[in-house]
Amino acid sequence: MTNIHCCCVILLSSVFYCSLSFSKPVNSPHVHGTSNLNIALDKNVLQMNFIAPLMDIAGFETTPSTEAEINTMQNILALFRKPENTLSILGGSCKVKKVEVNDELILTSSKLKHSQINQTSHEHEHEHEHEHEHEHDRKNKIHSELNSQYEFFCAEINDVIKIKMLIFDVFPSIKKINVQWVSNTGQGQLTLSKKENEFRLK
Repeated sequence: MTNIHCCCVILLSSVFYCSLSFSKPVNSPHVHGTSNLNIALDKNVLQMNFIAPLMDIAGFETTPSTEAEINTMQNILALFRKPENTLSILGGSCKVKKVEVNDELILTSSKLKHSQINQTSHEHEHEHEHEHEHEHDRKNKIHSELNSQYEFFCAEINDVIKIKMLIFDVFPSIKKINVQWVSNTGQGQLTLSKKENEFRLK
């Protein structure tokens, strides 16, 4: 692997660890219907970082506050903790070694739910006012994203590795995925859709 390719792998790999604030509200805008996938293949280690607007995944994009929203987030996080639910890797004999999916929204919403349960009768007298303020706060929050990170060990690195994104069938609101990849032999970018949902790491 050339020095240039080595630097690219290191640079793209650092994106994964610099984005550990995943699913927190972000200042940079995102586009509904468009997700991003960053991939780095360094020797036998394959790293993948998938980022999607929360609206496309959950149907809302602020901190979940109702029981239904909290349950939705819990189910979504459980789904993303198993990468085989959203993608398929063919070739390379790749086995998942590490999975990180943000659970901060669940922690935040759980605290909010606990706080609501422990409201005093005096607070209930102002329930209408509080609901209005709460709705106003939610509308003014910066939109959130879901961010999942996967690390695989690929025993047969000389095999052709093909990645198929199953997520289009799971979440129809995702219309396209912008992919950036760096491997031991090169780098590139492409856009995936429901009809063209797989590609090869060259």
